[in-house]
Amino acid sequence: MYCCRCLRVLSTACLGSLYFVLLSGCGSSTSSSSQPPPPQPSITIIPNTALVPVGTNEQFFAKVLHVSGNKFGYYVAPVSMPAGGKATVTATSTIVPNLSAFAEITISSQPISISISPSTATVKSGFTTAYRALVDGTSNSAVLWRVTNLPGDDSYPGMIFGGNYTAPNPLLAPHLLD
Repeated sequence: MYCCRCLRVLSTACLGSLYFVLLSGCGSSTSSSSQPPPPQPSITIIPNTALVPVGTNEQFFAKVLHVSGNKFGYYVAPVSMPAGGKATVTATSTIVPNLSAFAEITISSQPISISISPSTATVKSGFTTAYRALVDGTSNSAVLWRVTNLPGDDSYPGMIFGGNYTAPNPLLAPHLLD
């Protein structure tokens, strides 16, 4: 905050109901404190720990504050179990080279398996049934759902979103609406 005794009006302008005032001051401050120092840059890896089965990969995100450069990266586990079963992922800023963060990786020899429940279902035309993916061997249980045609069948296969499958309705099938 500047000392009010030193301020003087250089010009004023009116734009509709807004008034602009250009002030000039002597620069003396009524506060004895100086400007706070700029925030220190920091970097964090998310996640900072992970269990990664052999032969798979894990995605990491480097969150950088007060320096440009948030990035994604992947760690690819070796195809065979290394001695000790541990690894370290390091994210280092290219702008501030002494700025780094670390994530500890535990490599697992347990394979990943995925099963779908129910394994078979009969769904009436236009109706929906819920499927559930069971993922073992990793802490990442995310799956990507997709419906494909049976071999030799070029008709509309229906749709799936979040594990909820809707069978095609012949009256509303997209290829019939053209």
